[in-house]
Amino acid sequence: WAEGPPGTGKSATIVNVLLSCFLNNQTALVVSNNNEAIDNLDRKLNSLQSGDRRITFPILRLGSNQRIEEALVQIKLLLDQAQACPPTREEREELKTLTKKLAGSRKQMNQLLDQIETRLELDEQIESLEGVLNQLRFSSRQEPSAQMTAMAIESQLAGLRRQRQTLEGVSEDEIQAVQDPREVLRFLDLKSRAVLQRLLNKRNESLRSIVRIPNPEDRFLEFRALIQQREGLEQVLDCFPFLISTNVSCSKLASAEPIFDLMIMDEAGQCSNPLSLLPMARCRRALFVGDPSQLQPVITLPASRNTHLVWDYDIPQAYDYKMNSILSTMLKIDTISKFILLKHHYRCADPIIAFSNQKYYGGELVLCGPPSSPDALTLIDVHSSAQKQKNVAMEEVAEIVRQIRDHPQPPIMSIILPSTFSIIFHHLIIVPVPHPKYGRGNSPVLIQ
Repeated sequence: WAEGPPGTGKSATIVNVLLSCFLNNQTALVVSNNNEAIDNLDRKLNSLQSGDRRITFPILRLGSNQRIEEALVQIKLLLDQAQACPPTREEREELKTLTKKLAGSRKQMNQLLDQIETRLELDEQIESLEGVLNQLRFSSRQEPSAQMTAMAIESQLAGLRRQRQTLEGVSEDEIQAVQDPREVLRFLDLKSRAVLQRLLNKRNESLRSIVRIPNPEDRFLEFRALIQQREGLEQVLDCFPFLISTNVSCSKLASAEPIFDLMIMDEAGQCSNPLSLLPMARCRRALFVGDPSQLQPVITLPASRNTHLVWDYDIPQAYDYKMNSILSTMLKIDTISKFILLKHHYRCADPIIAFSNQKYYGGELVLCGPPSSPDALTLIDVHSSAQKQKNVAMEEVAEIVRQIRDHPQPPIMSIILPSTFSIIFHHLIIVPVPHPKYGRGNSPVLIQ
């Protein structure tokens, strides 16, 4: 589990996990309920560079029919490149050298990370026991038996503190110094090209012949039939060990049995249980990344019908289809898997994230965003008059128009409005309403 609000590095965490899989020759299926999340990951992975050279990471974006057609065009281009520019003998030797070198440094890095993880676990245990001890000391006046328990906890705390002192302090700089980022990127470039050379292998002849079919419709049908068979999907994974898809489109990938080493589900807090089973059934291990404090998935099943199903089939609350995402369900039933809270928030100025930090995350976030300014978060108080028409606030519309006209730089990129209100706004401005979900960089966001 990797949990954290927006801006805490969930996407970066997923990218790092995928790169780790690549170093360890594992396959991964990256999924989410919406295209925006996985498209963002696809862009990040395809923006990696080694020097001035863009790394052609062996990842394939599948999903809708259009996505599959685009993937086939991409495979054909990569096949042509593999034939035209095979790695030289010097590059193959360099890859062997870097593989051996990075394996050693990775072992050293894992040892350092284990120290940090053990230290953090000890800190959590010490903090928890200190809290219990303080409560016992307070209640010991009324309950003499609590004194014996307090003494036992004090003894346990002393042992944990001694163990904590034996651990060397490891800084983030020390971990980063273990591996040269330039060598890692060079390795990724060389290995990506080596993996894509497998398109020319005899065992992948079926895939190769399909992407060379000139008729787009025939090519699409043949490829879809190929990935619906385990042997065919294995050919694709041999050349592209990482696939990206929406949850629902995973039904197109062979049968519901494990074939991928790892599933990574992004925005898992917005993924419904039934659709999440489609990728889960095809993977041996899973990493769920999301935020249970964000919006739950939109379930169109009528509440009355859901209630009848819960009663008729005696469904536990954790599996209630209407009330849970796959993330909330798994958090309720899985008490064994490791939980990671991404605490460092890098995106917003303090006033913007402060409320959410206190309301939903117990003040645990470490705020590392841009420097705050007096206008980081501003209330525009509009004195509206009563309107006869429902969901109409003409004074607020006029104020939004004024804000846009008076602040051309940086332009207002996002305007979050009720749906009926946005229609009125659209007709007044006579321009398309910007995407209501995301701002970009320092661009202001208006919330009506």
